[in-house]
Amino acid sequence: MAIGDIGALIDTHTFDSTRGSTPSLIQILDNLHCITYSGPDWKGWSKSINITAAGAISEPANNSLKWLDANSQNMRSCLRPSNVHVFAYHDEPDDAFIEAVIVNADGTLSQHANHVALFADRDCLRFDAIHVSGSTVAIAYDKNSGLVHVITWAVAANGYVAATLTQDFEVHNLLSGYAQIEDFGGGDFIVTYQKGDGFGYGRMITISDAGVIAFGLQPQGAFTDRLYSWPHVIKLQWNICIAVFESTGNEGWAAVFKLSAQGLIVVPTNNLYKFDASNCERPRAIAISGNVFGVVYRGAGDDGFLKTIKCEVNGAATWTPIGELEFEETDINEPIINHRAGNTYIISYTNAAGQGVIKTINIGTPTVERPHHEMLMGMGP
Repeated sequence: MAIGDIGALIDTHTFDSTRGSTPSLIQILDNLHCITYSGPDWKGWSKSINITAAGAISEPANNSLKWLDANSQNMRSCLRPSNVHVFAYHDEPDDAFIEAVIVNADGTLSQHANHVALFADRDCLRFDAIHVSGSTVAIAYDKNSGLVHVITWAVAANGYVAATLTQDFEVHNLLSGYAQIEDFGGGDFIVTYQKGDGFGYGRMITISDAGVIAFGLQPQGAFTDRLYSWPHVIKLQWNICIAVFESTGNEGWAAVFKLSAQGLIVVPTNNLYKFDASNCERPRAIAISGNVFGVVYRGAGDDGFLKTIKCEVNGAATWTPIGELEFEETDINEPIINHRAGNTYIISYTNAAGQGVIKTINIGTPTVERPHHEMLMGMGP
């Protein structure tokens, strides 16, 4: 398969036949994965899932854990090596928490007695989690639904979640939201967000292994002059980022920007690309290889769509659509995409009946090892 070509669906698996809302999936090791989600009666659930490199999906025995007997939504995950699934979620009053689940080699799940901590006590609906180093994880979040902050927290190898945070750092102190964080290596991270004008901005920060946060050398910079809603930002290659987002009239857009060695946001000519003219909700992107990426989203008819796109940046940006697939022909919500291995990718979502579904699919990808930070986010080798 050529890079970015979309092939056949491989396998389909319902991981919860009652309810499987706002799922977040990570790879633990090889076939073993863990998915966390809002389950029956909106309670907090995790399950281990086996997904082979060829795309076959199954469940180990005794693979379920209800970690919260109350409302939980909008899971965002990272892996704290070697087998601790760390994620953020919010409850019904919109308080936000950090939680840890231990994924054992046989697929059974367990927790330390101290497995959860509150990190935002009101109006926190959007956040993004990432592993920094060792015991340190970071969460970019919308504090009080109007400020962008990043917190660091210690999570031990035995799943112990520290009682208090390491640092709470204010990235932007005026009306802002849709906080995202992406790792650029060497302790450098880019935080992206929407400001009060509705546009997309970013700023480099540094996070030490111990969880100490500071601003980078450069001020914030804008990378889109369109309404920037429900975004997802990925590192495409080297110093290039792609942001996919909803805009006015449910248009689906992608924006490309570069980061200088000092952390300055550099916007090339023609940096915006409309991948859907009128039917895009909750897009999620994934780097495939080189300058090719994929995006999944709820599209026309509320169905599930996957598109692959090439973005070359040589002074100006050049955009080339590659493939398109309607992977679910009924209503879906909150699709996400992960890489398993080789040409095998994983799409998780909620179907029209509210059930949690995982599908595997072929996308043309060279066999190369993924960067370390992508492995920790469950994107596979």
